Amino acid sequence: MIELTKFTKKDILRLLSWVTDSRFTLQWAGPKYSYDKLEENLNEAILEASNPNPNIYIFNCLNLNDNKIIGHIQLLRIDREKKEGRIGRVLICNEYRGSGYGEKMVEAVCKFGFEKVMLRKLTLAVYDFNLSAIKTYERAGFIKTEYQISSTDFREEKWSSYEMALVKI
Repeated sequence: MIELTKFTKKDILRLLSWVTDSRFTLQWAGPKYSYDKLEENLNEAILEASNPNPNIYIFNCLNLNDNKIIGHIQLLRIDREKKEGRIGRVLICNEYRGSGYGEKMVEAVCKFGFEKVMLRKLTLAVYDFNLSAIKTYERAGFIKTEYQISSTDFREEKWSSYEMALVKI
């Protein structure tokens, strides 16, 4: 059993300990965050999330079985007129990967977006080589809607990605 809790400044150091390098940062957070400025990026996001009717919500994932924070997830790019949002920056600490918590966390943030923020559509992007994440999102109900070839450059590599969506029926 999990619970989403508010991510605050006191949570930054824990999250920083889970992020190992610039390649991992790009895979996890996309191009808006950088490994060298990750603490600054997170502080800016926390500030943005503190606004009334924010366009971003930032969560920890609390494992209620052992009362331990095991993950991080964001609901961002909220467009209240279109009733759409985007899930991003999904991360489970190493110790809990592969145990189903990712799917539970995604389902919890979808429930929050649909029921609390009153969104009708959620989207996300995932690199095509991240097979475990793709499977997690599909199990949570997301479907692939677009394939973007060479959507991101990392050093000499070109990364392709899927856009995925979940619509509230």
